[in-house]
Amino acid sequence: MKFKPDDIVYFVQRNKWDFRYEAVIGIVLEEFSDGVYVERIHLKENRYINNIPYDEFPTFGKWHKLPKKWTYDTELFEVECHLTGEEEDLLLTLSLAKPNDVIKGLKEGIFIPLHLKDQSIPHTEIDGRNGRWRIYKESPKEFNYIHPYICLKDKNKIYFTSEEAVAEIKEIEAEIERVKNLSDEEWSKEQIQKDIDRWIVNSNPSPERIEETKNFIFSLPKIDMVETRVYMGEFQWKYENKKRWMTIVND
Repeated sequence: MKFKPDDIVYFVQRNKWDFRYEAVIGIVLEEFSDGVYVERIHLKENRYINNIPYDEFPTFGKWHKLPKKWTYDTELFEVECHLTGEEEDLLLTLSLAKPNDVIKGLKEGIFIPLHLKDQSIPHTEIDGRNGRWRIYKESPKEFNYIHPYICLKDKNKIYFTSEEAVAEIKEIEAEIERVKNLSDEEWSKEQIQKDIDRWIVNSNPSPERIEETKNFIFSLPKIDMVETRVYMGEFQWKYENKKRWMTIVND
């Protein structure tokens, strides 16, 4: 096995908020034949609600009278993020790009496995009939929740150094730039070729049939409106404004 429990690793994932690719740090839990089970690492809880540590704030705070000049736009509480002076000093000595520093941060408690992180979000509850309000913590909805655990299938895309993850991100970004500059026709041809490659792997057609299929599909007019797929072992196509899929039958 390549990976051992407690190994610090880096991998690339797309941020679901702005869709950018980023290097993620994880700690290996277990390696299987078909993947590696990893837990994400996160900075320790550093939020404060009205100067009270977030972990010490109850799920439902006490009720308060609405302020005299209250309106629906009034901010009734503050959330600040900061570490203690000692924690700030420690963090300045650590680099997330260095696995040994990440291990030290975990031992010191400045970094934590993500399952220990409270991902709830504080909100205000208004009871207008009784002229009162309170703070409550709500579990994040699916979109805002970051799953602590992930099974990484491609072991070749799991790295022991951050530099390798950053290099992968640069490759992805370079590919995005290349594709952006393609014409619609060029892009469509690339998508069709991907389906042809999938068909070849799945069905193992003869070289003659492959050549005849490529000659036919790439000679179609309005190629940028052509859709293709592999279905029941056959290579099929249609124009995007049509419903019926057609199978290419070679002589």
